[in-house]
Amino acid sequence: IQALEIQEKHAGRKRALAAGQWGRWARGAFSRWVLGDGLLYGPILRMMLFVIGISAVLYPVSGIADSSLAAAPTETRIVTYETVPPSLSMETARTLAQSLYFSTITFSTLGYANLAPAGGLARAIATIESFIGALSMAYLVSVLSRRAVR
Repeated sequence: IQALEIQEKHAGRKRALAAGQWGRWARGAFSRWVLGDGLLYGPILRMMLFVIGISAVLYPVSGIADSSLAAAPTETRIVTYETVPPSLSMETARTLAQSLYFSTITFSTLGYANLAPAGGLARAIATIESFIGALSMAYLVSVLSRRAVR
């Protein structure tokens, strides 16, 4: 049944392309490439990992406020790249690891409150990432439940 649905969606995209319906074709292509036509969980998981990875690389550009690394409880330390472009050092690896942690908890909308975006760019990235994360999680549950029902 799943293969038949994928074939029908592919035929619909081809008809839209032949008829010059670019908007319909683009929506169908996006659905196929990013969401696996709503039937496959692999493309959704890859998209989720891509968003987390890109965000993790971008956060240190504007900084992440880390209260757990500060000397006093009321202080925060801003985590950024030591050099721009980042060098291949242990400090950069630690920064990226911390940024990946922050990106993952932001994507999952969990938020432990020991890290926070510092600056307007980091807040914008965090807002977009958490929105995409919430939608992606809901979509993944939908696909997995659809597969379980079959």
